Amino acid sequence: MERAVERANSLRWRSVGVSRGTSIVLASLLLLSCGRTTEVFPPPTVEDLGLSEQERAAYSPMGFDKFSEALEIAADDKEAVEMVIKRVQHKTIGWSGVVESTRIVKPGDETSEYSLNVSPPREAGAFFPKTYPVLITAPNGDPVSKIEKGTPVVFVGRLEFDGFSREPWVMDARVIEVAAQ
Repeated sequence: MERAVERANSLRWRSVGVSRGTSIVLASLLLLSCGRTTEVFPPPTVEDLGLSEQERAAYSPMGFDKFSEALEIAADDKEAVEMVIKRVQHKTIGWSGVVESTRIVKPGDETSEYSLNVSPPREAGAFFPKTYPVLITAPNGDPVSKIEKGTPVVFVGRLEFDGFSREPWVMDARVIEVAAQ
């Protein structure tokens, strides 16, 4: 019986033109590329965020990883997605994550609006991490404008969802802490 299973596995790898050694190397590379390579700040406490009274009243204690996981689990179930949205829509959040990309959204003479695509800590360093846009208004030349890919950040803002796609983003955000490069 064991010999038959071994033979079937051998034939399966040959049928796709991949040797067993090559498949092990490919699997190892995939695991290494998906592994976490960036150190992320620990999740901030409410006290670390410097919230106003209004922000504190609208604060949601749901963490970035939990939020991302909840959306991932609810992905194909519209009712489940709406339940997640109902829980956190318009809430103030304070999360830590890793910047995957930045772009300027609205350039201005003195201040500009930037979009940081930030991945949750559990996806930091992944090959194709899930990211969420974080919109920040900052003076030109502010360190926010110079944040690079792979930089760990702690930020606070208001969580919103697009009316049609139901995709989340963080509005009116501010960066609390940036890792030194």
